[in-house]
Amino acid sequence: MNLINLIGNLGRDCEVKTTPSGKNVVNFAVATSHYANGKDETVWHNCQFWGERASKVAKYLKKGSKIAVTGSVRLSVYEKDGQKRQNYFVLVQDIELISSPREEKNYNNNNSVDFGEDIVF
Repeated sequence: MNLINLIGNLGRDCEVKTTPSGKNVVNFAVATSHYANGKDETVWHNCQFWGERASKVAKYLKKGSKIAVTGSVRLSVYEKDGQKRQNYFVLVQDIELISSPREEKNYNNNNSVDFGEDIVF
């Protein structure tokens, strides 16, 4: 089974392209982090999302957005400057916007949340 689930932040705004045959493809990079060797380490994951839904979703994804991605790991093999190269990427099947950079900024600047007086504990 080839399945990957990522939760991380967009490292740049999405790049939206249309192929000559009219198919939409969105490219973006997701940063995930983990603690290893006594420090936080960041790993960048290049992602591709195809189809009509991809171009619609891209309008809402901005650099810094926290997202959840589900997909499969794929290998792209190409030639550059006469040398064979390969690149792994995530072929996205589903994506969810967890928070936008604006929401994160507002949350970080105001850690208190007013639930009103209607909530009884």
